[in-house]
Amino acid sequence: GPKLEPAKMLSDKEKKKISDLWEQFYDFFLTTYDDNAPEYCYRPLSKEKIIPYGYPRDDYILNLKSTTNQRIIKEKIFNTIKKNDLPKEEPRVILYAPTWREIYSDENRKKELELLSEINKLLENMNSILLWREHINTKSKIDIKISENKRIFDFGQGVAQDITEYLPGIDILITDYSSIAYDFVLLDRPIIFYMYDFKDYNRYRGIAFKVPNDFPGSVVYKIDELLAELKKSIYNSDYGKDKRQEIVKKFFRYTDGKACERIYEHFLERSGNRSL
Repeated sequence: GPKLEPAKMLSDKEKKKISDLWEQFYDFFLTTYDDNAPEYCYRPLSKEKIIPYGYPRDDYILNLKSTTNQRIIKEKIFNTIKKNDLPKEEPRVILYAPTWREIYSDENRKKELELLSEINKLLENMNSILLWREHINTKSKIDIKISENKRIFDFGQGVAQDITEYLPGIDILITDYSSIAYDFVLLDRPIIFYMYDFKDYNRYRGIAFKVPNDFPGSVVYKIDELLAELKKSIYNSDYGKDKRQEIVKKFFRYTDGKACERIYEHFLERSGNRSL
């Protein structure tokens, strides 16, 4: 994903400890494209440890990206949030899924409450709903405000444990520095990166990717910019298509939905047993 691992804010001693643990417990690094494998703990991984065959979870996404499957999974989303009073015209489904922040301040909460307030006005006018998925480690208590809105629904792990299961039903993704964008981009649907705390986050956590070049969507820093990009995305599902395709070409060697097959064959060959 786009974040530095481990966080920039950690001491050299802590980084070394994490690095040693990784080397002790992990034999291989599964990625989507070998030339873009990150330098974990600020040092390159050896080539023989990198398996650039894609992620098994992305097989699910790629094999269910059709319009027909989107409708089926969207219906599953509506059932999950118990949304039974839908208008005749099916609403657009927007997912807001920010990453975890080691430092979650009152200012972060203020910005997210602002987003909640401003986006609620837009949802009604544009026949859309928003699924609000906080990171499992974030304790912002935003859910108290969500219950007051008819078009914003809690979609945290207590409601939907595995978000991958629901991604093919989502029309638009709003995130920040989360790697979820690099799964969702395979669906070729609009993505907006809302980086309202970019300077602070980059200072204490660190961003490994180039902003905005390596992000498959619109990068915005203010609420009015976010709302403007969201309107464009709702009106036009192809908005930002060229950028998404550029990123997929750069970060994915395969997009055929056969990662599991390749990984299985890889380890079967390593074991020397082709009869399994």
